Amino acid sequence: GFSAIRDFYPDAKFIFVMRNPVDRYWSNLRFHEKKAADTGRFSALREFENKLDDPRYLLRTDYRRTLNELHRVVDRKNIIVCFYEDLFGNTTDTLKRITDFLEIQYIPPDLDYRVNVSPEIELPAALKKLAIRKFEGIYNYVLENYREQVPESWRKDIALLGKP
Repeated sequence: GFSAIRDFYPDAKFIFVMRNPVDRYWSNLRFHEKKAADTGRFSALREFENKLDDPRYLLRTDYRRTLNELHRVVDRKNIIVCFYEDLFGNTTDTLKRITDFLEIQYIPPDLDYRVNVSPEIELPAALKKLAIRKFEGIYNYVLENYREQVPESWRKDIALLGKP
């Protein structure tokens, strides 16, 4: 897909946003629970472990694969990588970095406006640790390649793996 975009529009700019893998995975499960609310057939907690091996849930979190594919076909000057936690945090630095990259005017957003909000369900610590171990390769890749940019929430999860 990246090649097709590049071939159609050679100067296309790509924005890749990474979210803490466990948070992204958990959000995806909760979103599916919300979609199935009328049938009650899907429970994020009940399906948590089963979906840890389901490619439909994992591929969106395989940042190494996605970025390798992107870097293989797109000039790095046309790619910006940022973190969800920074994009939707209290700082505007990431938003300004993106608008500068796109060469468009920065307009302060309404960061309180949320779309597709999933139900708030507490993730048990044992399941969180299980998922952190599952995504260890992704955490390692991101830490190796974006060490200075890695948000605090990621660092806390990485610390649970015994990583600095």
